[in-house]
Amino acid sequence: VDAETLWKRMLAIQRMFGCYNSARMRAALDTGAEGFIPSRTCLDLLNDSIDQLPEESRRQLEEFL
Repeated sequence: VDAETLWKRMLAIQRMFGCYNSARMRAALDTGAEGFIPSRTCLDLLNDSIDQLPEESRRQLEEFL
């Protein structure tokens, strides 16, 4: 998946579940500046943090995806 598609999916997940702890994502969602795509390395680091979700949140996320 390219970085732009991944970023858009991650923002959709953040809107629905609020599972990322990221000032960059909050700013993108709050200001509508979703076109400023972080590097793939940054996106991968953010996704690593999802492993720490509670089981119920993880189940909901898997259903969403």
